[in-house]
Amino acid sequence: MIGPFSTDTNSSRPIALLLAGLICASMAVTGVGGAAAQTTATPTPTSTSDTLADKTVAVNNQTQQVYLEVTNTSAQSVDYTVYGVSDGITTQVDSGMVSAASGETTEKTFAVDSSEYDSYRIVVEEDGTDSDSESAESIEIGEIVQQSSGGAIFGGGGDGIFTPMNILIAALLGAAAFLLGLFDPIKRRIAG
Repeated sequence: MIGPFSTDTNSSRPIALLLAGLICASMAVTGVGGAAAQTTATPTPTSTSDTLADKTVAVNNQTQQVYLEVTNTSAQSVDYTVYGVSDGITTQVDSGMVSAASGETTEKTFAVDSSEYDSYRIVVEEDGTDSDSESAESIEIGEIVQQSSGGAIFGGGGDGIFTPMNILIAALLGAAAFLLGLFDPIKRRIAG
């Protein structure tokens, strides 16, 4: 009998342990889990002037959108301006007003054209022409990055069930099971 309980001196236990170690090492190297939609958000410090926030966000072909998130404005709207930046040249691409009631957060998203601009600058300001001062509890400016995805079964770009790493792990598990004698009852039943 071949297996973990074998009394045979010609046992394959060292090979099985080696294969088990290789399986554990390959799983540790590749890690567990997949990429999800990644959102990068960095709180932007506010200043004492009319400018409440001013941040430039670098974009690339993975960036889908840039966003502006405002929490608890002072019961009035604040102004925002979005600029596309390419080779140091700034072009206004959007502007408007945004507000958020007490205890609420409002998010505005803006489509990205990474072939035309290498970054986007978002400026949030209070209306300096009136006598009151608008404010916000927090203002966040960031980017929304595209999730990479492949096929559901056959992986393109590391996704899916049948990736080269998963096939290697399955082969190593099968070899370890064979060497440990886990298939001996099946072999005996087939042999009769």
